[in-house]
Amino acid sequence: MTAKNSDLKKVIAYTDGACINNPGPGGYGVVLLYGKHKKELFEGFRLTTSNRMEIWAAIATLEALKTKCAVTIYSDSKYLVDSMSQEWVYQWKDNGWKRNKNHVPNADLWRQLLKLCEQHEVEFVWVKGHDGNPGNERADQLSKRAADQENLVIDTIYEEEQVQAASPTLFEFEGGVTSDQTLEPDTSGTVTVELEGKSYMWNGSAWHETTTFMSPPSMIIPKLNNRLSDALEEEDENIADIHLLIKRAVNARDWLQYSRSEKLARRILELEPSNQPALAILCATLRAKGFPQKALTETDDYKNLPYPALLTSRAAALCDLERWEEAKKTVGRSLAISQSVEAYNVVNRIKAARPNLY
Repeated sequence: MTAKNSDLKKVIAYTDGACINNPGPGGYGVVLLYGKHKKELFEGFRLTTSNRMEIWAAIATLEALKTKCAVTIYSDSKYLVDSMSQEWVYQWKDNGWKRNKNHVPNADLWRQLLKLCEQHEVEFVWVKGHDGNPGNERADQLSKRAADQENLVIDTIYEEEQVQAASPTLFEFEGGVTSDQTLEPDTSGTVTVELEGKSYMWNGSAWHETTTFMSPPSMIIPKLNNRLSDALEEEDENIADIHLLIKRAVNARDWLQYSRSEKLARRILELEPSNQPALAILCATLRAKGFPQKALTETDDYKNLPYPALLTSRAAALCDLERWEEAKKTVGRSLAISQSVEAYNVVNRIKAARPNLY
């Protein structure tokens, strides 16, 4: 933070971050005010966290300024405001981005934010959320709008961290799948898409230019996502093999193409109404889209099936609805059949909300 300069332009910013099923699809919203001028910013990411979106909102605020300004950022995030105003982030930086010998979460974004703060005079002020403040309410609306879209931008660093720490897929199924000449990943796990005279490669978690292996500009990533999704959905319609459809539904779910994954699950269930992997995928994708009650309603006729993935997904949906006792019973049935990281994550969620149940 620099010394105060009364000659600087005074800018006010209201920022907010949102995330569906944190972590999950997320977005940030910013309302920038300078005199009589007003500008709104928002952007969505396909897999991220609410805390990352809060930091990203502050980054987007400062990146939008063309000259050095005196900026007051109002946020309802204690995580953001306290980390900056209490100068905890500077202590983390001095400690090599470690806290109690552990790596500081979101260090990549804190670095960006600190660098931008050096270019301006920045004050962080906490405001109570959902308390009628017009700027805060509007930033909240923008962040939720940004998160509630398809073909979102990739939060590359976060997703790469998740891939490195990922557990085996929740959806396992019997039977082999023969190679099909489609846009699904080849033997190297990649997909290639042509756009505007260039070739881009999708490796299941990020886009890269085929020749340079550099990340493409963020502005064209939604176009690449749309091109890939459209091509895959066109292929989906010409496939009748259930095992292959399940494989593609799993890939779509893992790539956060939730609408496509839902369509594939419903297609499988038309061919085989009680297909267990498809029911689990349908339940999970409806949850991911923010419809936990619908996830339960549409799989209610199969709630007694002894299929761990479905039971775990239903338990997670019950947690979303804060039906903790039912969630405990459901995930308990799942663990009695097969133990998984996902099921234990649900247990930990229940313990955090209702420790008296254990």
